[in-house]
Amino acid sequence: MIRITLGEATLNKAEELLGQLADKASNVSGGLKNVGEALNRTHRARFESGTAPDGSAWTPLSERTMAQKKGPGILREGGYLLASMNYIVSGNVLEHGFNTPYAAAQQFGSTHKITPRRPGGVLAIPNPARGNSPIFARSATVTIPPRPFSGFGPMEEEAAREAVAEWLDVENL
Repeated sequence: MIRITLGEATLNKAEELLGQLADKASNVSGGLKNVGEALNRTHRARFESGTAPDGSAWTPLSERTMAQKKGPGILREGGYLLASMNYIVSGNVLEHGFNTPYAAAQQFGSTHKITPRRPGGVLAIPNPARGNSPIFARSATVTIPPRPFSGFGPMEEEAAREAVAEWLDVENL
């Protein structure tokens, strides 16, 4: 058995520090805002590196998509998906996510049929194998592979811990 006896000055300091921690813990919204900002940083880094929360690389773009690509990288055509990232703190709840209509299709993957906008029209689908000369079709099935960009992996866990420690000011307690 180990017995520790604190002197009066040390005991007073410990009680003061515990009181400060209790005061902070009674209103965690500030800490959650720090975590929200940290999650924004890790998710921006994820878009730069093209990796999922588990660290795996996103599925590369198809040749057809690469031939039509205008933006700087996967999931970054116009920057709208990343720009839609946000968080909300309400009491002791933090919600973090993306609010574009197509975010779920990119996160989880999707298969859907596309048709021309005009009735009776045809789709002109560029064919990279033929120098992008189009293939004409009345409809096509498009498959978007899952490219998980949102989540809570090891990088987010570490960033959240650091954000909470900074908020608690653990180093100076």
